[in-house]
Amino acid sequence: MSVRVDRYSSPTTWERRIAGNHSDRQRIAAISAAVGRETELLLEVGCGDGSVLQGIRAARPNALYLGLDRHVEALEAARRIPTPRTCLLVGDALRLPFADQSVDCVVCAEIMEHLGDEKLSEAAREVARVARSQIILTVPNRENLGRRMVDCSHCGSRFHLYGHMQHFNPPRLIHLFDGFSPSRVGEIGPRRNEWSELYSALWRRRWLSEERPLCPNCGSEGPLSHELRGSGGPLGALLLRSLAWVGRRRWLIAEYRRAELVQP
Repeated sequence: MSVRVDRYSSPTTWERRIAGNHSDRQRIAAISAAVGRETELLLEVGCGDGSVLQGIRAARPNALYLGLDRHVEALEAARRIPTPRTCLLVGDALRLPFADQSVDCVVCAEIMEHLGDEKLSEAAREVARVARSQIILTVPNRENLGRRMVDCSHCGSRFHLYGHMQHFNPPRLIHLFDGFSPSRVGEIGPRRNEWSELYSALWRRRWLSEERPLCPNCGSEGPLSHELRGSGGPLGALLLRSLAWVGRRRWLIAEYRRAELVQP
């Protein structure tokens, strides 16, 4: 009988901090800038290693912060760097342990793409329930899910390297949270060309060649298939950069306000 394994419950996933990546620092800065000045209590759902919370707190040191994640391993990584005025909790986005409209702002940074359709709807309802005035969301921008599909070398299962299950574009974000209206939907981060076949082939060789993915079906961890090995060298890197400039930015960011608080 097969078992489902989550790569984010593996301690090795959290050996490298999210904030250590330049692109992710850009995303964190954009999220921090979007937080309303009136925010006194902020919740991040799916806080991971705490990089986003730490970035927001650096910009707004007087607020109080809650970080919730269902992975104990992620919270252990978050606690390696103490963050004052912050409480980290084990919890599930589908059952947030907070009262209705009890936090000023809820941040969902790169979590909604990991949920199937039913769970996505449940999580969106929970986020809208506990948020008093603002929701900030980031998701991959029009991601080509097929680019990151890989095959397990042990059991042959095909799966998304990062566990993504959703494709988002701006229209899909408009009505995601009941009772909230988007005040802004934009693109942030470096550019990527998600739909160029040449770019996809080069990207897979450059970025997937060193991965040792954890199969969600059998739990094995190992190298990818031989056709993905090799980065393409300097020429491949140059082509990647050139093709990326005609693509879109890596993430979408959406800022929402509770509908009754939006000025007509």
